[in-house]
Amino acid sequence: MESNTNSLKVSPMLIEKAKWLINDAKAFNSVEVIKRIQEQEMQKIKQEGNTWKVIGGLAGLALGLSDGFDFQDLLFGLGGQAVAGTAHTLASEEQVKFLQQINAYWIVEGGSPVDIVRRIGPAKSRLLTFTPGSEKPFSLYNHHRGNRGDYLVKLSTSGQKCKGWNDPTAFATLTNNFPEDRIKIMSQELYPTMNGTFKVDGIRQVQIDEALSHDQNALLIVDNAVKPVVVDANGEKQLFYRADIPIHSDF
Repeated sequence: MESNTNSLKVSPMLIEKAKWLINDAKAFNSVEVIKRIQEQEMQKIKQEGNTWKVIGGLAGLALGLSDGFDFQDLLFGLGGQAVAGTAHTLASEEQVKFLQQINAYWIVEGGSPVDIVRRIGPAKSRLLTFTPGSEKPFSLYNHHRGNRGDYLVKLSTSGQKCKGWNDPTAFATLTNNFPEDRIKIMSQELYPTMNGTFKVDGIRQVQIDEALSHDQNALLIVDNAVKPVVVDANGEKQLFYRADIPIHSDF
C-alpha cells in the first residue's frame, strides 16, 4: 500500500459511479447459486433414478444421513454459515466430492467468497480509495475482521474473477441452471480477489479537514453514508472512504 495525497480532481461522473459501487452494488450471492444448482440436480436425481443413486448416496454420506439428501444441511454447512461468518471448518471430503460431481465446488473452493470469510472473518464494511490519473482511478475493498486481524480484500466482479465465468465446466453449470439475462447480471456483481488484498494495522475515521489534506475531492465524496477513514498498513497511511455494506448484499 502506498500513502496518497491526491492533488488531482476526479470527475463528478466517476465519483457518482464510485459512490454507487460502495453504497448500492450487490455482491455475488453464493447461497443463491449453490441452492439453485443443488435444487436442479435433485430434480435430475428424481427423474433419472438409478443414474443418480451413487451421487444421492454420496450426498447422504456427506451429510451423515441414512435416508437421503437434505440440501438445506449442505447449503448451510458449506454456504450460508460461511457467508454469515459462523462456519469454522472446511468441507468434508465427501461434501467436496458431491459438489465436484455436480460441478459446484468452485462456489466454495479456495479463493471464493465463502472461503475468504472462513479464513479471515466476515466483511464489516466497504472501503474505496481514489487514484486519479492511473489506469484504474479507484479501487474497492471489503474490510474483513477475524482472529487473524483486519484485512482489506480487493473487490472486482464475478465476470472477471469468479471461476464460474472463467472455467468452461463451471460456466456450463451456470448456463444449465440460470437464464442468460440472470447470468449477465451476476457477472457484474462484486467478487473478491486475493490479488491486492493486504493486512491493516488500524482504521480510524477522520474529520473532513484531515480528509481534504489527503484528497481535495473529499467534499464531493463524503456524506451521511460515506465517511473518510485513514488506513494504517506497513507503516504508511492512506485515505479511504468507508460505507456500510448494503442490506441487500452479503458483503
